[in-house]
Amino acid sequence: MKREITIHFGARKTGSTAIQQALSDLDTSDWLLIKSSSVANESLQFQSAFRDRPTPRLLARRGEGKLMDPVVIKNLYRQKIVNSAANQFLISAESIDSFDAASLNSLAGFFKEIDLEINFIGYLRPLASTVPSLFQQRLKASAEFVRSRESLSAMIRYCMPVYGPMVKRLMAAASASQRLRLLAFDPDSFSQRDVVSDFCGRLGIPVPTLKPAKINSSLSLLAVKVLWIASQHPNSHPAAAVQVRRKVVKQLEEEFAHMPGFQIDPEKIAVCVTEMDDSVGWIDPLLEKHRPFSLLDVSVRSKLLHGQAIFELEQLVVLSECERGELKQALIQRDLHIPGFCSDDVLVSQYWQSVSDRVRRRKVGNQIM
Repeated sequence: MKREITIHFGARKTGSTAIQQALSDLDTSDWLLIKSSSVANESLQFQSAFRDRPTPRLLARRGEGKLMDPVVIKNLYRQKIVNSAANQFLISAESIDSFDAASLNSLAGFFKEIDLEINFIGYLRPLASTVPSLFQQRLKASAEFVRSRESLSAMIRYCMPVYGPMVKRLMAAASASQRLRLLAFDPDSFSQRDVVSDFCGRLGIPVPTLKPAKINSSLSLLAVKVLWIASQHPNSHPAAAVQVRRKVVKQLEEEFAHMPGFQIDPEKIAVCVTEMDDSVGWIDPLLEKHRPFSLLDVSVRSKLLHGQAIFELEQLVVLSECERGELKQALIQRDLHIPGFCSDDVLVSQYWQSVSDRVRRRKVGNQIM
């Protein structure tokens, strides 16, 4: 029986972390998940081993000693495969969605040398929900994201996943159409809305006892506004360090979770999506789906979310009276003085300062202990 390796490429924002965590110990008579560390996401290792020009994120992590030499990584993969009695191997590496043709050919060539048939598999998510999710992810991570785009349309295009070129590159690397499986990310059609069970069912992998998965929380509109305003005025908000920003974001998620959620007006997204119709619409017939599904469908989200959604960036720098009240209440609970009248920027600055100060005090306290 020909041995095969299935490479899970994500795509991003489709439950990849849950899949990786649930299958991190996969080792049966038929299947083995290959990983080079305790983490089941081989994205950084794949970039190091098979990509000629690693991304800035990879280079930054190299300095922290978190990556191995490419030769070491390849030898580890080869050893695990050769020494295993399994016929089916699985590797998860979301970063290959950005691989160019040369990098994918390098990846495919390596596993072919070990006499493995290569399969690619991954979910694709409708753009109307993917764009707001990626928007939040980038906003949480960096203030530079805010200052580098001047319009909501520019932001949307920046966050728009480039499915068309990615799928074409994967099709070429797979050599045969049946070796690339594109799955519709449609949780409402999954059993118990569980992407892990759906993924395992499609591959014929025994469904593991599910572990608690890391959940990427969505931000409220107020939390997004606080991050946006703070990022526009970095000198007023000293919590610039990545570690501090991450903890401030966590506080925002928890403190204002009861407020209306953030969403970009799907009709605004639709304008940008329509411009991409020729490069994305052709993928729909290739998707494995449980019910009718389209990457370009924004109609349902438009009807449900239009009332809560933003349609211009200017809406992110103006706080409603209700939102101002929530920020003031948070400050009052910390026994902080609030001026009788202050601008939105000053109010956000006071809140940001209070949270970042508390984060720093906790850090110092932990170091002393």
